[in-house]
Amino acid sequence: MPEPGAEPYDAIFINLKEKVEIENLSIDALLQLSHKNSWWAIYPINNRLSKQFWSLIVKDGRISITFDRKIMGVAFIRPSFHKMHYFV
Repeated sequence: MPEPGAEPYDAIFINLKEKVEIENLSIDALLQLSHKNSWWAIYPINNRLSKQFWSLIVKDGRISITFDRKIMGVAFIRPSFHKMHYFV
């Protein structure tokens, strides 16, 4: 994972099949790498550990829009949007 304080990313793709990554991953760390218009694609979201992490993202008040595609999740930070969760 890049160092905190690095240039913010427009999009972040996270492969949670890598167990090393999921243990070092947090919403706060992702937010430090993001800006207000960033979005995240998270795959997979259907195993035990990744499902827990995805649930935290969906419930987090700093994340506006989330799309749940059964095995993949997409999250938008955009504070100007109302908080919504969609199943696609």
